[in-house]
Amino acid sequence: MIEKLSSRYPVTLLLQVAEINRSGYYRWLNRRMFQSEKSKEDAQAIKCIEKLYKKHYGRYGVERMTTAISADYGLKFNHKKVYRLMAQNSYLAVIKVKKRYKKPGDPHPKKNVLVRNFSTSCPFDKMVTDVTEYNQIANCPVMVIEIEFFDLTYFPIYTVQLIAL
Repeated sequence: MIEKLSSRYPVTLLLQVAEINRSGYYRWLNRRMFQSEKSKEDAQAIKCIEKLYKKHYGRYGVERMTTAISADYGLKFNHKKVYRLMAQNSYLAVIKVKKRYKKPGDPHPKKNVLVRNFSTSCPFDKMVTDVTEYNQIANCPVMVIEIEFFDLTYFPIYTVQLIAL
């Protein structure tokens, strides 16, 4: 309002009528001019970011975008400014989901010693161990049993009472 009327009336008179300090008015005027220069610079940076974002299918993050702007357009921007502009305009990087290759089967295969041949010619030739845990609310007794395949006898080796914390 004061800018429009300043062509007809003196600025000091307009400021007195509006009850505004002269120093405050000029500070506001200078700040507004500085912000317009900054907004012009930001608009230029946004155009560069938009072109690079589309060119690289949104895969450039802040650091690569900053480097690309300086390499392609010769403009130097701080990475924090590039981040702010990318975030405000929804140009943040689209992270491609990486596919993990999984080999089928057990990653640590065990050697099959018995090969499903459980018959023996002499006692104590083939023996296996079984560890069984019986879950209860507070205590977990564990029973370890050894099996001998000659006459299929079971030998309870020990029973341990584990106390859950």
